[in-house]
Amino acid sequence: MKPFDWQNEKRLAKTTSPVNMLAKIGRRGQLTIPKAIRERFGLEEGHSLAFYVDGDGIRVRPVTKDIFDWVGAFELPEEWKGLSWEEIMAKTRQEMADHIARQGR
Repeated sequence: MKPFDWQNEKRLAKTTSPVNMLAKIGRRGQLTIPKAIRERFGLEEGHSLAFYVDGDGIRVRPVTKDIFDWVGAFELPEEWKGLSWEEIMAKTRQEMADHIARQGR
């Protein structure tokens, strides 16, 4: 990991966002999000965040609860039960491709 570039960070803070703060990672890998950030994005206990690798940095974005509300909302076809997540995703992609092909797209 590259050392943190404080001079560059100060420059970026002036140009990208009015809220730039530091947080430390705890012993178990937990991160406390500063209050100003939580308030700005309406984050509360139980909300989810998505982490993205961006070059040599990390982007963090709030994820709406709605995405996770769909988990378990659909019943798997009987023949798919017992398959791995990767197998289910491969079958889903194939069915989507077949559907699009039938539509003539």
